[in-house]
Amino acid sequence: MELTLTETILKVLKAQFNKTCADLGITNYEIFDEQEFANKEVEEDKIYIILTAKPGTDFYKSSVVPVDINIVSEQNTLQVAKQLADFFGTEWTLEDTLIGITNAYIQQAYTTPTVQTNFEEIDNGYRSIVSFTGTFVIAYNILSINSILIDGVEVKVTGLSMTFTNSPDPQPFYTSKTRVKTINKFGSFSINITVETIDSAFMNKVNSITLGDATINNGFLFAFSLGTQSLLDGNLKLIDWHFTQNKGEIPQATMTFSR
Repeated sequence: MELTLTETILKVLKAQFNKTCADLGITNYEIFDEQEFANKEVEEDKIYIILTAKPGTDFYKSSVVPVDINIVSEQNTLQVAKQLADFFGTEWTLEDTLIGITNAYIQQAYTTPTVQTNFEEIDNGYRSIVSFTGTFVIAYNILSINSILIDGVEVKVTGLSMTFTNSPDPQPFYTSKTRVKTINKFGSFSINITVETIDSAFMNKVNSITLGDATINNGFLFAFSLGTQSLLDGNLKLIDWHFTQNKGEIPQATMTFSR
C-alpha cells in the first residue's frame, strides 16, 4: 500500500537520523513515532528519538508539513543527545532529502534545538529532552534544479535564476497588411546564482577574475538538469559579480554567467 505524505516524511526522517547517527558513531538509539513510544519500556543506556507529525497546510499542488522532534537522552547524561540534535539540524537544513518522493520537489529546514528539561524522571533516573522542529515544503510535478556542478564540483547555491532572451529582427518580412513579421536573429542565455562565500576552488577562481590577474574570458563548465533537459557542458563566462557583507549575516556573492 502506498505511504501517506506524513508516513513518507517520517520514513525520510528515520533514514536521515540513521545516517547522522552512523556519522557520529552513535549506536545506542531507537526511533519511534509518538504512539509507538507511548508503549515502550525504556532502557537506561539508550537514546530515544521521537517524531510527531503536526497539522500542516495544503496549497494548490503543494503542502507544508511541520514535524516535532524530541530526543530523550541516556539516563543522567545530556551530551550525546544534544550533539545529535545540533548536528542533525545543521547537516540537513535545506539539503536534498535522503529518500525522494516520486514527482515531488522537497525542501526541509530545522529550528535550533533547545533543552526542554534536564530533570525528566523516567523509571529510576533522570533524563534530558532536547526538542526542535522540522518543516517540509513539498510540491508536486515541479521542474527544478537539484544540484549544479561547476568545473566538475557541486556548488551549493542559496538562490538561482536563469534568463533566455531573443533578439528579434523584424525588417525583412511583412504581411499583406504591412504588419511586420519578426524572426529571432540570435538568443542569449544567462544564469544568476547566489552563494555563501565558502572558501573553495570555485570561489578562488571567481575572485581571481574579479580581484586578481586572471583573464576575464576564463570559462566555467556548468552541468545541471531541469526536468528532462540537461546542460552538461555549458562553458559560461562570468558577466557580473556582487559581494555583500553585513553584520549579523553570512557574506554572500551574487554572480551572473553567460555563454
